[in-house]
Amino acid sequence: MFCFICSTLFANTKKNLDVRDSDTAFKIFQFTFDGNHKFTSEEILSLLASKKNGRDFSQHEIELHIETVLTLYEENGFPFTKISIDTTAELSDTLIITMKIEEGPLVYIERLQFDGNDITKNFVLLRECGIQRAELYNQKKIVQLQQRLKRLNIFTSVEPPDFFLNENGGVLLCKVHEGRMNSFDGIIGFIPATSTTKNFINGSVNISFHNLFGTNRKAQIRWMRESYSTYETFLQYNEPWFLDYPVLLQGNFSQHKQDSLFVKTSYTFQPSFVAEPFTIAASVSFESITPAATFSNFPYSSVLYFGVNAKYDNRDDLFFPTEGYLFSIESNAGNKQIPSNKTIQSRRKFFSDFEFYYLAFSRQVLSLGLHTKSITGNELDQSDLFRFGGINSLRGYRENIFLGDRIVRANFEYRFLISSTIAFFPFADVAYFSSPALPQYYLVQNEQWKAGFGIGLRFHTKVGNISTSFAFGEGNSFSQAKIHFGFIAGF
Repeated sequence: MFCFICSTLFANTKKNLDVRDSDTAFKIFQFTFDGNHKFTSEEILSLLASKKNGRDFSQHEIELHIETVLTLYEENGFPFTKISIDTTAELSDTLIITMKIEEGPLVYIERLQFDGNDITKNFVLLRECGIQRAELYNQKKIVQLQQRLKRLNIFTSVEPPDFFLNENGGVLLCKVHEGRMNSFDGIIGFIPATSTTKNFINGSVNISFHNLFGTNRKAQIRWMRESYSTYETFLQYNEPWFLDYPVLLQGNFSQHKQDSLFVKTSYTFQPSFVAEPFTIAASVSFESITPAATFSNFPYSSVLYFGVNAKYDNRDDLFFPTEGYLFSIESNAGNKQIPSNKTIQSRRKFFSDFEFYYLAFSRQVLSLGLHTKSITGNELDQSDLFRFGGINSLRGYRENIFLGDRIVRANFEYRFLISSTIAFFPFADVAYFSSPALPQYYLVQNEQWKAGFGIGLRFHTKVGNISTSFAFGEGNSFSQAKIHFGFIAGF
């Protein structure tokens, strides 16, 4: 509808303002308006950057001003406004430009209608769309509606909304295409017993429920075992719109066993207030360290963390963004208690994430990321340090091969969008990290820069979003390159 109006308008504009073949250097002398009842001429003039006398005439600039006036009407209940142009030459180098405005009817959205949501409940879409029944038509909100529904991560695609009038008023129709609501990704192997280990199963399993009962509730189960003595278990559940308020409740459980050293168990509860594109959250988490029976240098310890988080996210899509950015900061504080020697040690954690996406050319997207992590406190031990490396942090290296108390890493990708669900990209990752000397765990003080580069592929399937890459670490030959393959849960 908007494009139709603009194409008709600009055709008339060019007919009346096409003076490129003239030797006259026109100046804009005055804008006048005819037919405007909703807004005064002074209110419209205040929006136009060329309202000052004496500016050089530019046909393109005039067209932009006409679009500005159309946008003003579209965002205030007049979607059918039309504008035509009259010009009058005065003296030899000045123009009076008159916009003749046909405002059309004032329109309210009396009904929101959805098509294609066979599983997802209508009330889920109604509360997420940000538009109320009997609300004044606003083109900006309608454009945002498509993005808001896409960001739910339960549809393979969302079509631009259609708007039409019936005998009762305006009807907004949103067509969505649902993807598979549950996904499974995994690989399992059996390792026979040796002289030092028993039979065991290794591998990775990731089960995600993206839209439980059609209500946008989400749950995830992840299990990974790298070796006989190292494994990880993770559970998470999201409850959106708690008590019909824009509050997201999130709870998770994780347990990580690191070799024969320790078992780290944590429970986290995080309520978030969501006001797109902003999210403000508070969190409380309990973390305990249990020593392995054969290693006495890790005493039992526990810490209760309290944290706050703020996020701004205006990306147009969560998995294939073409524009926008994400900025998030988080801070956590707590005291670590060690009952065996009755000591209390302070712990402070800080996280920040910044991602930027820019559509450089048609179907080509520049992606930049900057991420930091740090932990401070007295008498840090190995269980306090962050682990990183691999597909989600520093490609070209084994998963979680590096340890650090301070980590700064940057990611660069130049994505070629083969389709709306497939992206190919070259990439480069750079990371700086440091770790303190921990002689009791045979760790020396460390400070390094690491880099990786390669090519990757990111694509959407019926079972979920998948990322794979072929990456080189520093000094790697072709035979030493790493192939990373991962499932993106999207929580």
